[in-house]
Order: sequence, then structure tokens, then C-alpha cells
Amino acid sequence: MTADNPLHSFLQFLTGNILDRLSLGSGRWFNVILYWVLLIGSLSVACVNWRLDPRQHTVGDLGVYGMRLLMAGIGC
Repeated sequence: MTADNPLHSFLQFLTGNILDRLSLGSGRWFNVILYWVLLIGSLSVACVNWRLDPRQHTVGDLGVYGMRLLMAGIGC
């Protein structure tokens, strides 16, 4: 048994190719579209916050955002 690659799973989710979702047929696209809307909204909020709050211009803050984004994708 091989270990699951979280980044690969995240990319599969973004494209609607997760094995347990394939059984839903065309219904899986609702989840994919919903997540893309949430992803774009999250990126928009992050960009606005980046411009308005110079205290959050650190690599650590970007890392926290990236990890939260990845975990949200894996959890779906």
C-alpha cells in the first residue's frame, strides 16, 4: 500500500477526479464548482487583506494560508 500524496489528492479534487466522487456521475461537478467559488473568494479576501494590512507580509502568514487551503481541499 502506498502513502497518499496530499497535493495529488487536492489536485484531483479540484478537477473532479476523486475516486469516491466519480460514482456520483455528473453530480460531482456541484462540489467541484462550489469549491472553486470558495477558492476564488478566499484568494480575493487574501489579496485585499495583503494590500490593506502590511503586518501580514511575512512568509509565515503565507505558509499558514497555504496549509489551511490545502487542508480544506483534502477535507472535502
